[in-house]
Amino acid sequence: MINFNKGDYKIERDLIVDQIFEVLKKQILAGKLKPNERLIEKQIANSFNVSRSPVREALAKLEHEGLVYRKKQYRRVEVITEKKIVEQYQLWQMIEGYGAQLACQNVEDKDIQKLENICQKMESNVEDLAMYRNLNLSFHEQLVQSCPNKKIIEMHTQVITHNRWVMNFTLMDEMDPKLSISDHRNILEAYKEKQLVALENYIRSHIENALKRVKNNFNRYSEYEGSSEDIL
Repeated sequence: MINFNKGDYKIERDLIVDQIFEVLKKQILAGKLKPNERLIEKQIANSFNVSRSPVREALAKLEHEGLVYRKKQYRRVEVITEKKIVEQYQLWQMIEGYGAQLACQNVEDKDIQKLENICQKMESNVEDLAMYRNLNLSFHEQLVQSCPNKKIIEMHTQVITHNRWVMNFTLMDEMDPKLSISDHRNILEAYKEKQLVALENYIRSHIENALKRVKNNFNRYSEYEGSSEDIL
């Protein structure tokens, strides 16, 4: 639980909405604001020493990104359920599979080197699962950055954001880094060689395996699924 105290944050007026949005988003992704936690505009506004209007706009942006939902007159942090995770991972497969195909046909050598560098860092950090998780998602995010369709990049970035959030509660403790590194190496090789069918197949298989691990772990985190308590 976060205690929002008056004047906790000092922000520039012309960037008020964006800065409130980013702070709340980081707290949600870090698990400091828990799933189903009620977000009270007045308390948040006092914390930032602003009116409720920019807070309302920031919460609306979070709702648009799928991190917050509205219940009656209040907004709450979105609830993680197995159904939502499955839907999110299916969307990830579709967007990244196609986006990476477009990207690899438009990619420059420097962007391929970025992927190679991430792979090398992953191989050097197999014992640090938190670091490995961040590198893992950075690799997937980088795969689509050269896509000429900017809408796909935007949608893919939003999917990766959700996955960072979900991984705070699931997945990493049953992960096999050696298998994961092999998957990423296969993806990178197909990406570099512009083997479009193989690339999509590797990505889909890799994400499907990740989804199986998430589902296996999900019951341990079921306390986040349905609590109706007003925490703030």
